[in-house]
Amino acid sequence: TVSLPRLARVQHELRIEENGSLEIVDLTLLAQVESLGIVNNPVLTTLELPSTIDVQHRVIEGNRALGELQPSVPSSGGGDHE
Repeated sequence: TVSLPRLARVQHELRIEENGSLEIVDLTLLAQVESLGIVNNPVLTTLELPSTIDVQHRVIEGNRALGELQPSVPSSGGGDHE
């Protein structure tokens, strides 16, 4: 689990990638990040992000167990490139 429930802002880049046993990512208060990458976490089942997140570049892909993104994630489908 990566749980940062009070993290509100990341000035540059936040990447969570290639964690073979990561199941949960909790970033429920993240309001602003320049670049967000959540990539190749094969057993990730829960991704919590606010729907109002301000992000300039986002890549969420290769998280096979995630399937459809949670409703709180501002995108649709299993992978998103902006």
